[in-house]
Amino acid sequence: MNSVTSTLFTNNIINLIGGVRKDIIEEFLHDDQLSTYYKAQFKKEISDVKKKFLKRELTELLVTPIDLVHYSKLIKEIKQTNMASIVKQNNSIFYQELLTVFNKYVI
Repeated sequence: MNSVTSTLFTNNIINLIGGVRKDIIEEFLHDDQLSTYYKAQFKKEISDVKKKFLKRELTELLVTPIDLVHYSKLIKEIKQTNMASIVKQNNSIFYQELLTVFNKYVI
């Protein structure tokens, strides 16, 4: 594989991961999903104020590029196996990123 093909392949992987990440984030922009996840994760209700700030931060996260360091293991795994289905099997890596945002609003 030449460098141009390799770069295109890597960009496709990054776009694939970015798409899955976007879909997951968009789920949390719905009040019921956000509240349910927050309660399950932290064993308490989320206030309307925290919900508003959390949704704003999640909306900002939607437009930021993926963190290549955070997703590097997944990118490498997809390159090695050439299987996009690995993305679905690694949902936890997406939720780890979101958990860092949610953790800001636990107090």
